[in-house]
Amino acid sequence: MVVFKLYTFKSEHKRIKRLTEAIYRPLDIFRQSSNEEIRNIIEDTLYYENILENIVEWLVIGLDLGLLSVLLINFGEIPLRGAFPFDTSHLPFYVIATIIQTGTASVFSITLAAMNELIFSYIRWINSQFRILTIAYEENFVQDILAKIINSESASFESFRNSNHYGKNLYLNDIVTELNSIFNSTMLVQVSSSCCIICLTCFQLVMGDLKSEYKLLFFFGGALTELFNFCWFGSELISVSDCVSDGVWLSGWEKNLDFEVKSLMLMSLITAKNPLEMRAGNFFVISLETFITVSKCNTVK
Repeated sequence: MVVFKLYTFKSEHKRIKRLTEAIYRPLDIFRQSSNEEIRNIIEDTLYYENILENIVEWLVIGLDLGLLSVLLINFGEIPLRGAFPFDTSHLPFYVIATIIQTGTASVFSITLAAMNELIFSYIRWINSQFRILTIAYEENFVQDILAKIINSESASFESFRNSNHYGKNLYLNDIVTELNSIFNSTMLVQVSSSCCIICLTCFQLVMGDLKSEYKLLFFFGGALTELFNFCWFGSELISVSDCVSDGVWLSGWEKNLDFEVKSLMLMSLITAKNPLEMRAGNFFVISLETFITVSKCNTVK
């Protein structure tokens, strides 16, 4: 899984760079907004992002401590199963094998945490921009339409497409589409790997001695936590993108019953009505429902 994610980041680095610029470019404008609610959304997102970064750091430290505890519990055995071209039962070779395995596990865990944190950050800031878009629809969507009508003397789809709200909605839709295009195969590998790790560790914990299989608890906890985080952010994306249609509906369109306002409002409502999703290939939607399904299947097994 780590190798596949590294390959994705390496092969798609140009698209990832453009995606990063597209997501973070509007944030400076939002920070300077006169709307206090919008500024609060940005501040809250920064706050939770810092919290998540600290949690990820502590999880990596916890994994390293877990490996050390495995060494103490099973002294004389290497932390993970592996084949070496020397006899690890002898002390010098045992130390070398232990250093190789713990060092590799630490590097892999740090790399995996960094890549996951970047994807979480993408989804988190996309969600924040959808919340800001919902507020913008509620406050001045109709005024934006009327201004376009007055300036162009007649409403048209092209003039409406260039409006701030509808254009921002299409912009965010394109970002989510690009995010799925880059990472959908990665999400599929993520879900599949997490399912396999959870199933195998549960089986070995049931069949084996808990003390001898102590290290499996860290694999189980890590896989479950990682899958839950992706599903949580995926569900949040579905929720906030679905709320945009509520913002359109609460924009006060009923006070301006011109045909142009109603028709353009309906076009925006149709666009906003379809919630956006993070997908794992063409097989799964990354959501809490997927997490519950996976958990139930593993419980049954």
